[in-house]
Amino acid sequence: MGMTKEIISILKKIKQEELFINNNAALDIGSQDIVGLNFQEYTELIEYEDNVAKTEFEKKRVSTKIIYDYLGFSDYMSIDLDEHIYSLKYDLNEPITEINKQFSLIYNGGTSEHIFNQSMLFENIHNLCEKDGLMLHLVPSQGSFEHGFFCYHPYLFFKMAQINNYSIEGVWGFDIINDCCEPLDLTYEHMYNNFSMDVKDGDNSVILLIVLMRKNTNELFKIPNHKYFVPDKAYWKTEIITDFYLQNIFENCKKIAIFGCGEAGQIAYDCVKRSKVDIVCFIDDYKQGNFCNQAIYTRESFAKTFAGEVDTIILGPHQKGIEFLDFKQQKLIDLTNFLVMK
Repeated sequence: MGMTKEIISILKKIKQEELFINNNAALDIGSQDIVGLNFQEYTELIEYEDNVAKTEFEKKRVSTKIIYDYLGFSDYMSIDLDEHIYSLKYDLNEPITEINKQFSLIYNGGTSEHIFNQSMLFENIHNLCEKDGLMLHLVPSQGSFEHGFFCYHPYLFFKMAQINNYSIEGVWGFDIINDCCEPLDLTYEHMYNNFSMDVKDGDNSVILLIVLMRKNTNELFKIPNHKYFVPDKAYWKTEIITDFYLQNIFENCKKIAIFGCGEAGQIAYDCVKRSKVDIVCFIDDYKQGNFCNQAIYTRESFAKTFAGEVDTIILGPHQKGIEFLDFKQQKLIDLTNFLVMK
């Protein structure tokens, strides 16, 4: 699959936000190429030009090494049976024990779906990633029916993160056909309106999943179990949800109101405060005064006072009552759809 402009944009943002704790070495799972960009487009994207990159773009395959050089990594290699330049020949279906180093960044750019032994693959990635290192996955989620062995659901990565104490730094949906890449809202309405959902089109309906996770411990890899649960308040305070993830969710919000002054409202408040977006007020018909040091307005008083000022209304996980509201001027963001594993 390679490294697309969307992945490069995310890596550039990670660099700008100084989220690379170390820049020791980068590893590609599969020998990756930069795809879909010419040299001029690449230069404009990263806002930097160098002669090494220009020479690389004259080749048939444009190695991702140039982007890791730009990001400041001291070393780079990849794992692939094709033995391409910079590649080490290992079978990812088997335990990889011969590499005597760990990596600050590991990028799986559409390789994992071609590996049958998924458990061993993710264990290899876990073992090769250093503590505080980042793991970035670009994988198929819908369509591409003849592409590989697997398509992936976000649930897999949430559960793998939870049991292995990874932080979720970001989850994006990437619709290739509509050229749409944005933080993933798991509601059907959002997916239908923003991504091509006609699975009958086969390869003309391709949704990719982009997941960024951070390894926080040196513990051994654990295999997640599949079960349904609703996280309690304590879950939301764990490091599984990072500030960078929340900032991406609220990136286009300027002034926010939070609906509900209960536990869900508290969680929503904590999430929004971490993203440094301006909170104007709370909305609740059954409580008065202040909540989290913010004024509480009824639905009616909010419409009269802030209807033209607030651009986004946030709902905490499993917040009830919103079905009785009709906010035509505001965007609604339900944190359940981003962060709760159903």
